[in-house]
Amino acid sequence: MATNENVKRLRIVLDGGTEEQKLPGIVVHAIDAEGKVLESAPLRDDGTLPVSERMARAARLLIGPADAKPDTRRTFYALGADQLKRAIAEGEIAIAGKIWQPWFPIRRCVSGNARRCFPFLDVIDGLLVDHQLAGLPSMRKITGSRAIVRWPWHRCSPLCFGTVEVYRRICCCEPPVIFDPPFDLNDLPIEVNPDFPPIPPEDPFGPIGPRPGPDPAPFELQNLIMTGGAVDQRKVQLLRAKAQLPKLSGGLRQEFIVRHPFLWCHCGVPQKVAQGFIQDGGNFSVCWSEPPRILLPHCHEEFAYIVKQPVGGSLVTIYNGVAANQWFHAGDQPTLTSYDSRAIGCRESDVPGEGAFVVLEDIGSTPSHQLATPNQDSFESVGPLAYNSGLLNPTANPADATGQLLNRNMGGDVALQYHFSESMRAVGAVYYRIQVVRADNNGDPTGTRTVLASPAWATWKLNTATPGSIALGPHAVGAESGLSKIPYDTGDPLGASEEWQDGQFHGVIPTAGFTEGRYLVMLEIFNAAGLRLNPSSAPAAEAGVAAPFPFRRWNVPASTDPVPFAALTHLMWWDNRAAVADIIDLRLNGIASDDECQFLADDAGGLVTVGYRAYHPQPGTPSFLHNHSLRITRGLNGPFWDVPNTAALEVGEPPAPVHSSIPKSLGELLLPGHTKCAFAVRLEAHVKTTNGSGTLINLNRAETAAFAAEIV
Repeated sequence: MATNENVKRLRIVLDGGTEEQKLPGIVVHAIDAEGKVLESAPLRDDGTLPVSERMARAARLLIGPADAKPDTRRTFYALGADQLKRAIAEGEIAIAGKIWQPWFPIRRCVSGNARRCFPFLDVIDGLLVDHQLAGLPSMRKITGSRAIVRWPWHRCSPLCFGTVEVYRRICCCEPPVIFDPPFDLNDLPIEVNPDFPPIPPEDPFGPIGPRPGPDPAPFELQNLIMTGGAVDQRKVQLLRAKAQLPKLSGGLRQEFIVRHPFLWCHCGVPQKVAQGFIQDGGNFSVCWSEPPRILLPHCHEEFAYIVKQPVGGSLVTIYNGVAANQWFHAGDQPTLTSYDSRAIGCRESDVPGEGAFVVLEDIGSTPSHQLATPNQDSFESVGPLAYNSGLLNPTANPADATGQLLNRNMGGDVALQYHFSESMRAVGAVYYRIQVVRADNNGDPTGTRTVLASPAWATWKLNTATPGSIALGPHAVGAESGLSKIPYDTGDPLGASEEWQDGQFHGVIPTAGFTEGRYLVMLEIFNAAGLRLNPSSAPAAEAGVAAPFPFRRWNVPASTDPVPFAALTHLMWWDNRAAVADIIDLRLNGIASDDECQFLADDAGGLVTVGYRAYHPQPGTPSFLHNHSLRITRGLNGPFWDVPNTAALEVGEPPAPVHSSIPKSLGELLLPGHTKCAFAVRLEAHVKTTNGSGTLINLNRAETAAFAAEIV
């Protein structure tokens, strides 16, 4: 019997590998001429292998990872009989890194969080400001004379369910060679989509769903800076480059190009590498295994993400970072922001307070502290009214609201989101009911109360992309009817791994079903037996069962105030009437004419004015008209003039006379270059009316007139 010293040993050398990689996880298979395994043996700790007689006579030797089967030949490094004999004689087999590295996959992980922000007009305006695009000519062409606004109380919410797909690309960025003088912008290697900006489809957002939502921003604005529900970084950078580069020269232009790699980096085709689920709170962590990668100099890898959620029974992409050119490094912790109206977030509350309490949190997307409502003086009434009581975004001085989105009346479907703290469960609160009744000039109820319909709330399940739905009512309990179940964050009716989706409301007021005016909106709480629960501080005369909790009023952002009554009542003012925009006549040198076809002729000093009316039917103060505009446009694609109005925003409301615009001379309209041409007159009147989430632009009105003019 041969001793161990006489056994021939074969050393396996992994070129470029560490000692740790040489030892475990590699096996050697000896294969006969018919493809059968004669013998299999792992490498020893020192990277060697004893060569038996059977192995020495093998027709083929396979070296590879221990978890691979011998019949997967392409996985292994193979030696024929002649090569095996030479290797045994030499005592060593060297294997190149490109072959052995795939045997030892490494674990890669990326992480971040995802959220939704609905593309309200003010959100798009905010993006324009954030990305320094608000003043660009391409933006001014779309926004026109409309002011860029930002509302500080806009909120986003995390996405709490859905799938995250991870994509990778390799980019190589060799420093550019910039000639002096610098090349023209048109010569830059920029791939511009010929369809940019894209044409919006018939229904670009899909169904908003059962919960009320705001008006989407204009298609032009969204398409100019957004793709796939996300801000398109390439579009943003191209807009900046096209606006700024022509203004730069010499070294400044070179510096700009060097600081913007998107102009000269080259990236490969994105490849999907992994997929995972969004976790509670919007976080995600996705891992996968792959062989080590060796990148060329000046090259690096980038990652982008696609987020999908179930809508209408199928997965819908609500964030496409690949299409939107939002690329990150592996170690980044990106926040993926979806502006798709179909995106569904998870439930959150920003209202301050501790313990057991109930408060009106949001009206649409507007925090309730932006509602001008008098303090309650009973469970069903409020105190003396101010001039703007019941309006959103109030201001004490009526003049401060002129031309601003302040003192806003409500309209459309007004959604109410209350906050029931989890501690309310311990005091026995099970049901709620919301009623609406008209208010008189003293803030007292008058007429019949209307009970709001019970909603159905959508749910999501942890670590899945599966939604659900639960109806909150209506329930009839004891002597009460029209009750809705309080949707607490945990427990009945939710399962252990189920939670409510974001953006859902406890009641929706269909204001179009009421006449315009002020109304009282009252919330009551009931126990399991259908008995009304009253705060301990409520007057004894207000019937109900005393319970240790307060209703609270959110008057200022940082705190809430207790309401010592048996119900929580707010005053709201809605008005669904449209604005009026009416061009009455055209005037030359003060002489008015309402003829259908008008030809205005005079010398260059002849003065043209427009007689018109622009107002909202709400009489007196406050005004529900946001603004109105009057524009005169010459010919086909000619220049235009926004005619300023020095009078009040609302003009010509009967019994007031028809308003006459500031005059424009024929010389201003035609010279230089023309002595006669056709003109269009466009009058627009815009309302302040809001559902709490966006302006009801369907209530805006516009009218167009035309005339021909000649200098004689």
